[in-house]
Amino acid sequence: MMVASVQQSVDKLSIEDVEKYLSAKGWSKVATPNPHALVYAGPEDIYGEPITVVLPASKMLYDASDRLTQTIHTVAKIEGRSAVQLLSSIARLNRFSGAIMKRPAKRRKLTVNP
Repeated sequence: MMVASVQQSVDKLSIEDVEKYLSAKGWSKVATPNPHALVYAGPEDIYGEPITVVLPASKMLYDASDRLTQTIHTVAKIEGRSAVQLLSSIARLNRFSGAIMKRPAKRRKLTVNP
């Protein structure tokens, strides 16, 4: 996958998809006074400080695509793999969680006691 197609894949992601992935991998949401940013803290760097990534709070923000792309590349580097592999993992996780949430409820027989 070329850089352009990585960018196209990132542009198709929802912010929620990336948040679900980060949470599933142990990243923690950090409070921030900026209403336009979602900050996540991940593994520690070589100085013992958590590595942070900043997601846009909305895709309507002018730098939303850049922030998502930067986050994908940062997390991929931390995990020791390519952005393409990370995007694939995010897609798989969200297909899986979506399938669980969309699973129809089991029918139960109701019994009425006279």
